[in-house]
Amino acid sequence: MGLLTNDQSRNQLVKVLLAHGNKLCFVSYLAGVIWFLALAYQPLNAGTYFSENALLPGLVESELPPVFSSALQFNDEIKAEVEKDKKVTPHAWIFKKFREIGLETYLQNFSVIYPFRTVAKQVATGENVYSILRGRRAASTEALVLSIPLRPLVNVIKERPATHGGIALALALAQEFKRKPYWSKDIIFLFSDYDEIGTLAWLDAYHQTESQYIVGSDLQARSGSIQAAINLELPAENVQYYNLLLEGLNGQLPNLDLVNLVVRLCRRERSQVAIHHSLEKRRHQFSDSHGESLEDFKLSLSTMLRMMWYQASGAPSGNHGMFHKFHIEALTIQGVAKKKGSHNDIGVSARIVEGIFRSLNNLLERFHQSFFFYLLPATNRYEAKAMEEKKLNEEKEKSEDDKKDDEKKEADDSEEGDKGF
Repeated sequence: MGLLTNDQSRNQLVKVLLAHGNKLCFVSYLAGVIWFLALAYQPLNAGTYFSENALLPGLVESELPPVFSSALQFNDEIKAEVEKDKKVTPHAWIFKKFREIGLETYLQNFSVIYPFRTVAKQVATGENVYSILRGRRAASTEALVLSIPLRPLVNVIKERPATHGGIALALALAQEFKRKPYWSKDIIFLFSDYDEIGTLAWLDAYHQTESQYIVGSDLQARSGSIQAAINLELPAENVQYYNLLLEGLNGQLPNLDLVNLVVRLCRRERSQVAIHHSLEKRRHQFSDSHGESLEDFKLSLSTMLRMMWYQASGAPSGNHGMFHKFHIEALTIQGVAKKKGSHNDIGVSARIVEGIFRSLNNLLERFHQSFFFYLLPATNRYEAKAMEEKKLNEEKEKSEDDKKDDEKKEADDSEEGDKGF
């Protein structure tokens, strides 16, 4: 066998690799980064689609009144209530209103024990309000959650806007939903103090788990297994566009079907939707295609990198991130209000949320068919690890089929030659 190999040429190759090893590593690393960033280019990613056919997004017509007067009335009332004292949140007012609607409404107290040495043994207390709408066609075995964070006006900042519009919308929808006979799942309306902390305190109590630093009281009532949750952050003013927040703890993401559902229903209302405020051009918002120009590529790359940045941080981008810990698919819909060009009133937001919950009401099982690990360069484009594996498998199958065809052709040719002879 020694005659078939050339030790000298092999040694030369090893010497070249050792001499230029660092350069080759750098070039390979750079090529990998460039290829990864190129995934934001449209021909290298795919259009989104629904894997869960039971969702049937937008199939039913909205049953809300054209002018949602009850939501407007609740909106005016909540504005007046929070102006009385800007340092507190209206727990008692929300509790009273849900009781007047006729729903089971309860309070949950919780305490936060700070683990940091600088504030050792310091304890902060909070209070959650939650209300349960029992489905007429179910035995409380499954539930959906509409979550709204409670934020006093003095704590409102750009990253954490006011949510008074969401409170008014939840009250108005609860009033309308109670009259409908088609709910096959319970709907839980959750109003949480201290954003993620209050949400986690409620979820721990709901699933009867314990935490060392967040201690909540037992819940007086509960429903069944929570299938999905929507965290709603709407201002009292009209909304220009809807911003989606997806990332949970340690980079967890909701099932892609839930994201597609929200995007589809926002577009149905001719409303713009963005991921981390990367607003696309309107001509791309309402079509299945996305631009291939340099400007469009830059926007797609920016959207994808922002999503990666939030995932890499390991921190949730909103209250919805606490639900992922309990295998509950959830995301945040954030209404962005601007002084000019804000044309989506509370009625538009109500129809979007109604459509989401009516689609989720159709679910026969948990989300499982679509992707859980993906990147979104746009609201209607995605790139997933499983997608790359699928491409490789398709290419492998194609090459195997071509090989079989060639072998079959050679066999046929040889048979014809034998017959001729």
